[in-house]
Amino acid sequence: MGHVNSVLLAISKSPNATVFQKTLGVNDFYFGEPDFPYPMGHISFVGKLDAIALTAGAPALVPGMTLDIMAKHSLDFWLTSEDLPHPDNRVTLHRDGNIVLAYTRNYEVGHKRLTKRLEYQLQHLDMHPHLIPRNLFVGNRIPLAGVAHQNGTIRFRRDPNRELQST
Repeated sequence: MGHVNSVLLAISKSPNATVFQKTLGVNDFYFGEPDFPYPMGHISFVGKLDAIALTAGAPALVPGMTLDIMAKHSLDFWLTSEDLPHPDNRVTLHRDGNIVLAYTRNYEVGHKRLTKRLEYQLQHLDMHPHLIPRNLFVGNRIPLAGVAHQNGTIRFRRDPNRELQST
């Protein structure tokens, strides 16, 4: 089991002079909503990005001045949703001793809904109407290798199909 993570920028119509932005955490949608009773996740701020950090994911044709203006107006969000257990997810050892991670990402629906909820909330503030995916990786989602830790349980046995027996 892992986390489904995204980093998204919202561009404010007015400047955001905050330096230490990691001060917000919203768990209101962690257990879903009245019309969606499933976990969606957690919204928090990520540290304030600057023009230099934005260059890593920006197309080469975007001028530095544009990135500087974007950075000065950005609110930088970190979204985390729980992934669900999958019976084929496992950690094994290869013959040569290297660790082999088999992982199937799942439960995208809650994370997508959390992103839409954030977009909706921001439209009621002084924000432009779209979130911009921000990622140092190819694509819009941080892969399992990009998270600081893995979590969940691991079944220890030679036969992964054999159920645990109570004693």
